[in-house]
Amino acid sequence: MERALSLNLLNAAGVVYFFGVTAACFFTADLLVLPRLSADGDLASPGCVRLLLYCVIAEVLANYFAVLRTSRRNSATSTAFARTPASTNGSSTVLGYSGLANAEFCLHCRAKRPPGAHHCPLCRVCVLGHDHHCFFTACCIGRCNRRHFLPLMLHVLLGSSLCVCLQYLYLARVFQPALSVNIWMYFYPITVVLYATGNADASVVA
Repeated sequence: MERALSLNLLNAAGVVYFFGVTAACFFTADLLVLPRLSADGDLASPGCVRLLLYCVIAEVLANYFAVLRTSRRNSATSTAFARTPASTNGSSTVLGYSGLANAEFCLHCRAKRPPGAHHCPLCRVCVLGHDHHCFFTACCIGRCNRRHFLPLMLHVLLGSSLCVCLQYLYLARVFQPALSVNIWMYFYPITVVLYATGNADASVVA
């Protein structure tokens, strides 16, 4: 019981973390970093960079919700949600897979599952082509949503790399020289303390 509660909390924390970091990176780059770099002339085509940023975040969100939408298909054909009537020995078979000779019986779902399907204790279903349970999407990655999960990871990597490059240019511009003796003031929690005592402005915190 405690383990299941801990895993469910990880599910919720993973989703909050994903959207929190995504929103922080996007809005920081769009509202803080790009305007400053554009004003200083550090970017040759700031409009193209902003368009690329919008396209990447759109692809991230589109593939994220596609993973959620298609995750139901992983279980619709391989779980106890789609059972045939119980047989004479009390067991049940998964609809569409009752004729499989190599089908295994899942004690949790009380149904036969096709080869390659595995039971997820968090989703409480047998997932066809089960790869892993992703806490950032709070669902299992399987045969039906893997095609959306891989582009999601690719665009997350692309977006992260773009934000890192933009923030590096921003920090190099705002906090020159980067290796000054006062570099310590840009690290938490020192920055928060300095801001609270009136010894640092909001740009340092940002």
